[in-house]
Amino acid sequence: MTTCPLCNDSPLQVVRVKSKRYGFVHAACKPCICYRSKGVTTNQNLRLLAFLGDEYLPPEEIDPQLDFDFDNLSKCPNYIIKSSYDSLCLNVKGIVLKNEEALIYACRSIDILHNFYVEQADGGHPKLSDTDKYDLMVITLDTEEKNLRLKNCIAQVVYSRRSIKKPTWLYQPKASLAQCVQEYSPELEMYLESYKTVTLADKRRHSTDGITKSKQQASRFGRNT
Repeated sequence: MTTCPLCNDSPLQVVRVKSKRYGFVHAACKPCICYRSKGVTTNQNLRLLAFLGDEYLPPEEIDPQLDFDFDNLSKCPNYIIKSSYDSLCLNVKGIVLKNEEALIYACRSIDILHNFYVEQADGGHPKLSDTDKYDLMVITLDTEEKNLRLKNCIAQVVYSRRSIKKPTWLYQPKASLAQCVQEYSPELEMYLESYKTVTLADKRRHSTDGITKSKQQASRFGRNT
């Protein structure tokens, strides 16, 4: 297992933090980005990112087209995202690392059906409206298995979150929305008329091996207090 050259596998680091309220700089303890990266990987709300393991995108390398302001969710754009799958996941992981206080959910569209619509193994009865609590939802439109309920689920989640002004980002792997056959519906197409389409630049994966200056800067990145 590779030792992190930033922290030598000692998770807590002392960092300089500027107070938002008073403007002075003070010292604070913050987990190294390698530790936080692994935490993202094991978060059940972020199962879309699990395959990345300890690989991450430093926050300052997030594609500038993606605008997520945790302090002003109602102004955050809704996106249809086109890119490689790796680029999508790396950018989303970078946003999670940059916005640690935000409640973010990243999943495949079929997971919306399984986790927020049908009865759970423990007897729980989730509702699609449960998705309203998340500050950002990232959903991939890449389901291959046929399920007639899926179209309505995705359209309802998009409509509901648009109504409460919380951002939803949809990953479109096909050339057109209509080609995402299992999720497509005329209702969804109508709801997405106000969405902004962005094509992300390809990003390579970073890990704690072969650290670069940008990664060192990322390790000290944090929200001001």
